[in-house]
Amino acid sequence: MKSARRLLIRYALLSVALALSLVAFGSAGSAQPPFSNARLNGGYAGGYQGFLLVGGTIFDHNGVEQITFDGNGGFSGSETFNVLSPLGQLTCQGSLSGTYQVNPDGTGTLSLSFAPSANQDPNCVGASSTATLVLHNQGHALDLVSTGNLAPQTAIHIHVQLNKQ
Repeated sequence: MKSARRLLIRYALLSVALALSLVAFGSAGSAQPPFSNARLNGGYAGGYQGFLLVGGTIFDHNGVEQITFDGNGGFSGSETFNVLSPLGQLTCQGSLSGTYQVNPDGTGTLSLSFAPSANQDPNCVGASSTATLVLHNQGHALDLVSTGNLAPQTAIHIHVQLNKQ
């Protein structure tokens, strides 16, 4: 009688543990659908840091961005960034625009153009770049890494972290 009672208690405890784990982690049938351009939709904001390499000299480069993704592969936004050099700090503001492609696994690519706002330092110039992206946290967070050449003898490396607003 005691062994049947123990077995019943163990069975009840295992059933409760299984039910709690299904609630906490979801069942196999409720997996997240694949990512797509439509999943990257709405406003995201955050900051970045990295460096620029210009003619053999490395400059610290950091900034903040606000980007609105349209869910169809296009985006627009704004950016303010600083470049630190031996000559001092250069701060630029401007607009961003471009396109993106999200793969079913949440990775993808982004091509962007920066256009400086009017009446800024003449060293604030427009530029275009590409980045690798990773959409995560069920589409609520986005990491971008841009590593590439902007012009002859010029390179950039930045890591951008954006969160859904």
